Amino acid sequence: MIDEHKRLVAFTLTIGVLIGGGYVTLSQMMGPWFNFNAWDHPFSALRFSLIRPLHYVGDHLLGKLGVLSLAAVLSFAMPTQPWRGKGGLWMCMGVAALIGGLLSTQSTAFGPQSLIASVVVLALVGPISMQRVTRHLAAWPGSSRLGGQSVVVAALTLQFIVFLSCLSPSRWFSGAVSVQDAPSIGAPRAPHLPRG
Repeated sequence: MIDEHKRLVAFTLTIGVLIGGGYVTLSQMMGPWFNFNAWDHPFSALRFSLIRPLHYVGDHLLGKLGVLSLAAVLSFAMPTQPWRGKGGLWMCMGVAALIGGLLSTQSTAFGPQSLIASVVVLALVGPISMQRVTRHLAAWPGSSRLGGQSVVVAALTLQFIVFLSCLSPSRWFSGAVSVQDAPSIGAPRAPHLPRG
C-alpha cells in the first residue's frame, strides 16, 4: 500500500476473495457454530473501558517494554521513514500489534495472554530499530561502529533486567531445595501406619 501502489488493487482483491471465500466455506461446512464463534461470542465479550488501554500503554509498553518501545519511537526521527523499504515490514507489524493490543483491552478476556503478540513483535522491532538508530549515530564524525554496538547491547541488557525484575522472588527460589530438606538417595522411608 505504501511502496507499491500498482499492486494495491490486486492485493486487496486477492485478500478479499481469500477471506470472503474462506468465511463462506467454513460457514457452510461447520454451520451456525462457526458464526457464533466468529462473531457472536467475540462481540458479546466486548466491554468499553478507558482504564485498560491506559494500563496497557503505561504499564506494559512504556513500563516493562519501555526500552524496546522507546527504540521503535526513536526510529521515526531517522531521515529514512521506518515504514518504507524492506525493513518497513517490521514497523508495520509493530503498528498492527499495537492496534491489536489496544483492541484486546476492550474484551472481558483481556489478560496476560493478550500481551504475547506485543512482546513477540517488540522483541523483533525493538532491536532492529536500535540497530538502525545506532548505525545512523555511528556514521557521524568522531563516532565508532563499536560504540553503536555496545549501546545496543547495553539497551537490551537493561530490557532483560526489567523482565527479570518483574518475576516474584518465589519464582527464583521455587526450584532450589536445600540438601537438608532433600531425602537421602536410596534410604527407605518409614511406612506411615494409621493409629488405632
